[in-house]
Amino acid sequence: MFRKLSLILAAAASTFVSAQTAPVIEEKIYLEFQSQALDSPLLRPGVFTPFEQKLQVDAIWDLAHEGHVEALDALEDNRTSHYTLPERLRIGLLRLRLRVARTLNDQLVQDLSAHLLSPQADRRIIYLIAADAKLLRRAGHDELVEQARAHSEDFRVITDEPVVPSTQAAGIASSLFSYTPDLRNWREGSYTRAVHMYMFCREDRRYPCLLAMRTPRGVPVRNRDGSLWTQPSLGSSKHGFPSHQRNGNTPEGILTMDSVMPSADQTQTFGRFRRVILNFIPRSPEEQVLKELLPPSIRRDVWWRPSVIARDIGRNFLRIHGTGKINPDPLTPFFPFLQTLGCIAQRENTYAGRTYRDQRQLLDTIMGALELAPTFQNEPQVKGILYLINIDSKNEAVTAADLAAIGIR
Repeated sequence: MFRKLSLILAAAASTFVSAQTAPVIEEKIYLEFQSQALDSPLLRPGVFTPFEQKLQVDAIWDLAHEGHVEALDALEDNRTSHYTLPERLRIGLLRLRLRVARTLNDQLVQDLSAHLLSPQADRRIIYLIAADAKLLRRAGHDELVEQARAHSEDFRVITDEPVVPSTQAAGIASSLFSYTPDLRNWREGSYTRAVHMYMFCREDRRYPCLLAMRTPRGVPVRNRDGSLWTQPSLGSSKHGFPSHQRNGNTPEGILTMDSVMPSADQTQTFGRFRRVILNFIPRSPEEQVLKELLPPSIRRDVWWRPSVIARDIGRNFLRIHGTGKINPDPLTPFFPFLQTLGCIAQRENTYAGRTYRDQRQLLDTIMGALELAPTFQNEPQVKGILYLINIDSKNEAVTAADLAAIGIR
């Protein structure tokens, strides 16, 4: 097990890591950490880099939330006391969440407090505290919460969950769909041949969203009858978590679509077709790189902040995928979708005599918009920019009529 993991880490260190290859390597390491935690949690873990520490905590965090609380043994204090402060905080928060501890340990509290008293505290630590502020207060750590709050306006964004008024959101959505950014110099021109995907959602993510698409030249993708191509999708967490928490709803904002996973090898969870890789826009001063994708008229709006916060808090493994599982409850607001751990879900399987293959249709439509033959060999060339925005607070699935009402047709 350890030899296998070390080989993956060595490959990661020696390979050029791109937006396409990095998620593949990251997922392999994550799965190895999960396997290790379940098979031999008390084996000496060795010395991991901060990147590896994060993936180990990610792996055990997810196992513990799925009922494998015993995996926490791999994160005992005497084994992780040298970990970075953000990961030590996450380990402490996980113990509080699972009620295996009543408070954070004294040394962690001291280290966090000293860090938060510095003028340039780690943004990730601030966001992690904000995301679990209520939990920390119940554990008696009010001082840590207040120290973190003093550092960032985004603390309020996380704790208060503000939303853009529907009247503004509709206008923003319409502006986004009609705007074609100049991508010739954006990220060295690597997205000049990329589709523009739009996901229009409700504030209550249990209700399905609706996808629409434009070609790299900005031409809306249409059906044979001339109507706008649309496809239902879902960006809802099965845990009901908000987007600033791990495994929460798919965050509002802008993401890139960077190829597909190498194979459809986890068909029960992710369906019969390859998953589309989603990445966050890299951090830049004042988020200028992200803002270059927006119409100048709406660059001061904050609807996209959730994706930035999700990025900075350390979320990962976002994908677009189907599922091999069946939703047995037609009364769920998202039927026949299944909720995910934060990915964008596609319909799959057969319900009442109708067979859904939405992931297949999505991949083929993207390749068509890129002027590629819809073949398995061309799927790795899938590339796009995804805009995800909540348009209002109605408690129903988004429809093409909703888009037409705000000028998207």
